[in-house]
Amino acid sequence: TLDAQSKRWLSKTLQKYRRAGVDEDEKTRERLTTLQREIAETEQTFQRNIREDVRTIELRSTKKLAGLPQDYIESHQPDDQGIIRITTDSPDYLPIMSYAQDTDLRRRLYIEFQSRGYPKNQAVLMQLLRKRHELAKLLGYSSYAEYAIEPHMIGGRQQAKEFIQQIAELARDPSQREYDQVLAYRRKHEPDAKSLEAYEYGFWSKKFKTDQFDVDPQEVRPYFPFNQVKQGLFDLTSKMFGLRYERVQNAPVWHESVETYDVYSNQGTKRLARMHLDLHPRKDKYQHACHRPMIRGVMGKQLSESALVCNFPQPTQDNPALMELKQVITFFHEFGHLVHEILSAKQEWVDFSGSESCQWDFIEAPSQMLEEWVMQPEVLQQFARHHQTQEPISLDLIERLRRAEDFGNGMWARVQGCYAAMSFEYYDRDPTHSSFDLDKIEQEIWQQHHIFDFVPGSRFYANFGHLCRYSAAYYTYLWSKVIAQDLFSEFQRQGALNQDVCQQYRETILEPGASKDGTDMVQDFLGRPFSMQPFHKKLQGNSDIDNQ
Repeated sequence: TLDAQSKRWLSKTLQKYRRAGVDEDEKTRERLTTLQREIAETEQTFQRNIREDVRTIELRSTKKLAGLPQDYIESHQPDDQGIIRITTDSPDYLPIMSYAQDTDLRRRLYIEFQSRGYPKNQAVLMQLLRKRHELAKLLGYSSYAEYAIEPHMIGGRQQAKEFIQQIAELARDPSQREYDQVLAYRRKHEPDAKSLEAYEYGFWSKKFKTDQFDVDPQEVRPYFPFNQVKQGLFDLTSKMFGLRYERVQNAPVWHESVETYDVYSNQGTKRLARMHLDLHPRKDKYQHACHRPMIRGVMGKQLSESALVCNFPQPTQDNPALMELKQVITFFHEFGHLVHEILSAKQEWVDFSGSESCQWDFIEAPSQMLEEWVMQPEVLQQFARHHQTQEPISLDLIERLRRAEDFGNGMWARVQGCYAAMSFEYYDRDPTHSSFDLDKIEQEIWQQHHIFDFVPGSRFYANFGHLCRYSAAYYTYLWSKVIAQDLFSEFQRQGALNQDVCQQYRETILEPGASKDGTDMVQDFLGRPFSMQPFHKKLQGNSDIDNQ
């Protein structure tokens, strides 16, 4: 006699009970309970070790910062002892890898960045893998990878393994072509260069794209002052999804820099949700960007409340906080999670409410979708205005930016595929076996999947935080990207701001939350099963580049 939603909830709840070991004997249940607690504690230790291990490179002269934006150099002046300190925090690290002309500086900082959490997290990760492996075996699974992927959209462990291999094959030729083009460009400046290292590619690809597509990052940044980008996001999502944001003063928050907004429907006065924006760096704060639900909405009972935690430059009276294009894309991505959270919160069952209630390999699709609007001219010209002249960004510059952004898609997929394979293999093997070695597995996967040579001294696994939350399922970023590209193809066909398509997208993709499987929601929107063809096309990038 249950309605369809209640039947779905019952089925999903029974699956969760079984995966928690409710039907096991008392001794097994007690052990599972202990393991779950220990796993949570181990995850916290792993993440804390990464967060607290902020490393520093010391310089004696600003000459070492040649190539960096002037505002970066001005904010990294020598202290009383004549020392310039460059940390592994993202606001320091990313500009160095993109702009610093000093190769040795990039190499040193790369190794420090890639080794955060080591050596502590070597032992911690082994504990985590062994505890999760024991949990999976107690529940009758062959590995934790099989256990972790079972409820996901992709269908199972074997399908995930095949998908990772499929991505590797699709990305191999485009990534190699991009690598060869950047290396050829470098050889024009350094004729003796024989290869590109991981810490060299970002710098040389940035210079290559600047020359090839006539895009200077310093020409772009003045169009992205932080406050304009934030308002542009508000305006875009208001138009697309019918939302209105009102600032809440004196709301209880965890830091004075956090801004709070109540979210309403454009046409009504009924509050839909509350959001907190914690967008700027500070000491001991989480160093990356993420969306975090705080209270999940339930229809007629409680409103959704969630936060964005990011590390974008903070504007002051004298500093407009100019953003990199990559930071703008990240802002759109994380805001996509937030919009998904708000619009999916009207569920009768709390388990179906919110973005993170969805299948793990569907969660990223709506946020990756919103990234696509960054480069739409009708969107970009609304908020990308020069912070001094207020002139909108030109159509010519947008086109050059789009071509530059499309270059590197193959490389991105190749690298993400390597990380996906690493997360899968760590959890699909028996960590109690004598042959299990974190360093050897990392280097093995790196050699099989990555286009760059492994850099001795680096240990990515020690700061690969997604090994906790995503465990074996880091493939979800690529899987969601495939879905997002196919979803976006409908907007490409009918218009990026077509109100009918926006409404259909809201109703079929965002609002259902977890009340439907991802596969069904995608088919509801597209009117067909999803295809990898748009993603494959995206990987091709600018295959017509003349590198002579």
